[in-house]
Amino acid sequence: KLPLSSPTTHLLPQESCNEEELNASDSCWEPPPAQTALRSSPLLVAARQAQHDAFASTATNGPAMMIGEGIDETGFYQSIRLQAPTHNNNNKNDSNDVSHNKNSPILYQTRSHYQDIQVLQSQAYGKILVLDGVVQLTERDADSYNEMMAHVPMFEHPHPQRVLIIGGGDGYVLHEVLKHDTVTHVDHVDLDGSVIETCQQHFAWGAQAWADPRVSLHIADGAAFVRNAPPGTFDVIIQDSSDPWTWGPDGSPV
Repeated sequence: KLPLSSPTTHLLPQESCNEEELNASDSCWEPPPAQTALRSSPLLVAARQAQHDAFASTATNGPAMMIGEGIDETGFYQSIRLQAPTHNNNNKNDSNDVSHNKNSPILYQTRSHYQDIQVLQSQAYGKILVLDGVVQLTERDADSYNEMMAHVPMFEHPHPQRVLIIGGGDGYVLHEVLKHDTVTHVDHVDLDGSVIETCQQHFAWGAQAWADPRVSLHIADGAAFVRNAPPGTFDVIIQDSSDPWTWGPDGSPV
């Protein structure tokens, strides 16, 4: 069950509601007790607080050398070790480029109209794209899910020519979609142009994806774009969006 408005993703029906009420109201759905307990478990709260404190202390104590996130449904917390880059960056004239600090794992950082954007160097996963402190992808494992997200729907269509991609500002899904020879046009819609500019500069696939003549980039709201598109415009639509919610260090939804 995906609720109409609640940030909770795994819900159970309340026995007191009939079928019509279940389909009409979020109030008839509730998270399982174990999931609710996990969000406030001491271990997960402590892990969130540690990550929050590490990044908060960057300004005074130097950059954090770990980044991670908790999986609320399971209580699992994972982290990636960062490291200072071992090569020179070519963006010395970019005021947001911080790679001149040889002790910093932060290759690039900026603040867009919508979010904080960072590119970090890791010890084992290459470059990492981070938005508002949340890992979006790494160079090493981005193919694992982006290939599935792109090729499964593309192969379901017998002859996909016109494709719409909503979100996916890192450009990886777009890069994979363009591998299909039948594709004649791709509309790529993303709300934050700064993410796209960042990935064009710092990730290998980003330097190629938007340069393809088959691609039209729209910095716009994806929902509005779809509403204004005539019926039958696209053969395949792929939505690659960030989680619409996250959790603060105290376990509360943000």
